[in-house]
Amino acid sequence: MRRNVIIEGGAYWRAPSCDEARVLVDARDYYATFCRAALRAERSVLMSGWQFDTRMRLLQGDDARRAGHPVEFVPFLNFLCERTASLRVLVMAWDYSAVYALEREWMQRLRFEVKSHERVEFAFLPHAIAGGSHHQKYVVIDGVVAFCGGLDICDNRWDTTLHAPHDPARLNADGEASKPFHDVQVAMVGEAARALEALFAPRWRTASGRDLDLPDAPAARPAWADLAALSDDRGHALTVSSVALSRSELCDGRDGICEVKRLFEAAIDAAERLIYIENQYFTSRAMLQALARRLADRARPKLTVVLVMPDGADSPKEDFVLGDRQRAVRLALSKMAEREGHTLKVLMSVDRSDPAAPVPTFIHAKVLIVDDEFLSVGSANLTNRSMEVDNELNTSWQAEAEEAGAALRGEIRALRGALLAEHAGSAEGSAFEPIETLAAVIDAICDDPHSKLECQDLVEPEDGDPFLISIFDPSGEITFDALYDAIAGDIDVHDGLLRKGARKVGQRLGVVDID
Repeated sequence: MRRNVIIEGGAYWRAPSCDEARVLVDARDYYATFCRAALRAERSVLMSGWQFDTRMRLLQGDDARRAGHPVEFVPFLNFLCERTASLRVLVMAWDYSAVYALEREWMQRLRFEVKSHERVEFAFLPHAIAGGSHHQKYVVIDGVVAFCGGLDICDNRWDTTLHAPHDPARLNADGEASKPFHDVQVAMVGEAARALEALFAPRWRTASGRDLDLPDAPAARPAWADLAALSDDRGHALTVSSVALSRSELCDGRDGICEVKRLFEAAIDAAERLIYIENQYFTSRAMLQALARRLADRARPKLTVVLVMPDGADSPKEDFVLGDRQRAVRLALSKMAEREGHTLKVLMSVDRSDPAAPVPTFIHAKVLIVDDEFLSVGSANLTNRSMEVDNELNTSWQAEAEEAGAALRGEIRALRGALLAEHAGSAEGSAFEPIETLAAVIDAICDDPHSKLECQDLVEPEDGDPFLISIFDPSGEITFDALYDAIAGDIDVHDGLLRKGARKVGQRLGVVDID
């Protein structure tokens, strides 16, 4: 990379100091680290998310058996308040659309009111724009330690880095087996935590109608705020002094905030050797255009592009709506790479120890690594809505040039190698680290019948439904006119009837307000 992509205009909100940072891979390590940190809280635990579940188990298996405290979410929060009289716990979740009603815990507000301690407060946060969601997943403890990434504290997320196909410890709140699930979260200590507390405050006021009235955060870093100890020395430490915080948000009555999109566009454009992506989706027009521009630049070096993602969405509904759009984007990217002489690998992780019943690991992470110099971890998917509509939050770092950035470059390279080794299920991470041999190593490991790493088949998609896509992956506010425009090209009916139909469907789905 030849330039600092973070400091380019509009690519970040704040760049606070960060005394310590650590990448936590998969929910087992994140939830265990969160519990250890929360047990030290004296002032506040602030929690922002797309989804929470009152009965989810933070710890499972041996971790749960060794715990000296409740491991279910709300009982754990109650335990914190009962042992520390000065503590307040605030939980803020997206006030979700009716589209997701069957996938959410019912009567959640009532569950919190009935089951939680008086100093555990819960509020739903509506998005300012019809069709938008609150998707920022972060936790701040005492204004000292913060977590940010792709993981909500909700059911069916817990897993270890082994992603065993039938782990007896991987159970949901009803005691049923959950599927293997991969995600990434970052832990941070320092001013970064206070910056996220400042981000939380106005949203909490909107959600609850109350100000965030907390004592000042400690001036000095408490002795317990040590990420190596809190994480039990798990995860990947980063040698950093600050962190860039980037947001996405479409706001009512003013211009949208597209810092994540601009950051990713700049990072992709600056790539000289490697682009490594882990993401749940890839439907974003802006990200495809950014990659197309870089791949088409014949004056610059050829790239290796590695994309790790699921072969399909998390639910039949989402795959029905976005699956073909995603297949079309990946196929277009493949054709561009082949035409311009770049290398593209689209990968997934599948355990085939039982050939009759393969078990894929669902990739939910949102990670971007460029040239092993730039790292971004956050909540933003590579979708239109994440880039331009939803509330998103990403953390990013870029190594300094030459010797000053050597340590961070080595740590990012080791993280990338460890992630690929995890997806392969057997190989050492060091085998994936050299960029010049990466494509050959991936091919060899994908050919190994004992490996979980597989190259995905890129097939011609069927035509996606523009009406449903406009709802589930919008690039702007969902209005009656937007729904009308999405279906007008495919349905030739009377204009008034079509507008009335768009209005009714939008209201039924809960993505357009009723006048």
